[in-house]
Amino acid sequence: MLRAELLFGLDTSDGLIPQATFDDFLDRSVTPRFPAGLTVLDSRGRWRAPDGRQSVERSHLVLIVTPPDADARARLEAIRSDYKARFHQQSVGLVITPACASF
Repeated sequence: MLRAELLFGLDTSDGLIPQATFDDFLDRSVTPRFPAGLTVLDSRGRWRAPDGRQSVERSHLVLIVTPPDADARARLEAIRSDYKARFHQQSVGLVITPACASF
């Protein structure tokens, strides 16, 4: 299996992304691509913007465990692209590690 962690910052130039809006994103973009399930963890992230400024923001970590099929990476990249475009984000973190898992 693959363990994918997507790191979504919630701060935008317009303010914080409301939970209902994030849930809608999950319903429309993430769940259809990984219908077997996922876990959302509330978190707080720190990162350095391209201009060197340090940022601290509320975030969500979305954990997906999936078989390592041929298009899993493409589906994850599509989610990242959707989020960046919809919420005008500079980046969405992605960590992929091999995992031994069963459900």
